[in-house]
Amino acid sequence: MNNDMIARAGTPRQTVLRLVPHADRQIVIEPEPFGWGFDIRVVPVCDGPGHDCERPDYPSARAYAERLSAATGWPITDLTGKGAAGGDSR
Repeated sequence: MNNDMIARAGTPRQTVLRLVPHADRQIVIEPEPFGWGFDIRVVPVCDGPGHDCERPDYPSARAYAERLSAATGWPITDLTGKGAAGGDSR
């Protein structure tokens, strides 16, 4: 986790660390360009461990993106046409 993602609060005796969501980051779900499956990407790319992955079907791709969004606060942009709004962003 890099320093721009950490906020410090509290007294010198008690420091609390919490994740600060980046307003400029988003989770993108899109069809895999070579035919099968779905790519999930975080844009722009994060420092540290990668969150990008591939899933074989839409339900598992959407579930991964929703869990990542819940953990980070980053919005989801669904470019598959299969989302509730057919390309929703939330």
